[in-house]
Amino acid sequence: MEENGLLDSYLRHLRLPTFLKNYRQFSTDAAGKNLDHTRYLLALAELEVHQLDTRGKMGKILKMAHLV
Repeated sequence: MEENGLLDSYLRHLRLPTFLKNYRQFSTDAAGKNLDHTRYLLALAELEVHQLDTRGKMGKILKMAHLV
């Protein structure tokens, strides 16, 4: 399996949808801005946490509104 295909598979298995959706673009941006791998991973992790928090808050709101 090619490198990106394996990474995609691992990210799906780990249930990291935001990483999966954004890592290619973030990688391109990081390379263009000469950022190191730590900053690149930090940016992806921050986005993943933000999305997780947003989904969690939305779930709570829907549950409180008796929509779930």
